[in-house]
Amino acid sequence: PRPMVPDRSMRWVNGPGEPSVAELADGTLWMVTRTTIGHYRYVSHDGGETWEQRYTHDNGDGSSRSIGLELTCMHSIQSSPGRKGRFYFNYFDVGVFRVDDYGKSFRQIMKGIPKYWDCFAVAEDPRNADHLYGAFGKWGSDCGFIGETSDGGENWRLLTAATNAGWRCATPRSLALVGDRPPYTLAAQVSRHLLMISQDGGASWQGGLVLDWGVGSYPDLFQAPDGTICVSHDHGRYTNAEIWLHRFTEEDVLARRIVSGAGFRGRFVMRAMISPYNRALAAV
Repeated sequence: PRPMVPDRSMRWVNGPGEPSVAELADGTLWMVTRTTIGHYRYVSHDGGETWEQRYTHDNGDGSSRSIGLELTCMHSIQSSPGRKGRFYFNYFDVGVFRVDDYGKSFRQIMKGIPKYWDCFAVAEDPRNADHLYGAFGKWGSDCGFIGETSDGGENWRLLTAATNAGWRCATPRSLALVGDRPPYTLAAQVSRHLLMISQDGGASWQGGLVLDWGVGSYPDLFQAPDGTICVSHDHGRYTNAEIWLHRFTEEDVLARRIVSGAGFRGRFVMRAMISPYNRALAAV
């Protein structure tokens, strides 16, 4: 890999939310960015001061060869809280890849998942790093399900509509295990910005809190230190180019509206730079 310098040919085409960064236990940062022709991966060993690309191999003669994964679309990178050196690449059209050696190698882990399904996110059990839930579906559709694995993704089983009552016909876009002690609650953000929760490991689903009716594609679902559940996402990606934050509790999700004193919806956080590409789309 060659040291990365600012690449003036790189263009941020879809506004906020598309760069994704994960920090590993040794302080290494991994980042994926989107350009006009693909999603590229970079690594930094000095807190982001300098970056090296990780999407081609240097042939030693001034040329390079592709590893292929920059030609497809990556949704996010997620590090493993419970396993040092492990993280996940979640791709739209080739599923999820797992890394166990701080990025030296990676491999696809999709056994049990329909071919060509996308993986949008994974959620790791705080008690067992090999017990995961995955958000699977098809980009651009309203069809998808949660998967579960007990061996780090070597084998998945789908929690299908026949087995998990209450699941809406929708694509899960973000996923997290929340709560301060077992049993943890599984929270999922499905198509658009609808929040549902499962308190029995995905066997049944409740709630339906709508966060935003606007267009947004890259949500992040996480638990705040005070125990509340938060979602950040891009709002009006081709027009407003804003980042919004929502804070709520399980009680709010079950009530399908904000009833707790801690909750709020649609708080503006920041405005992202609108690229010329986005301005052209907004004008159409």
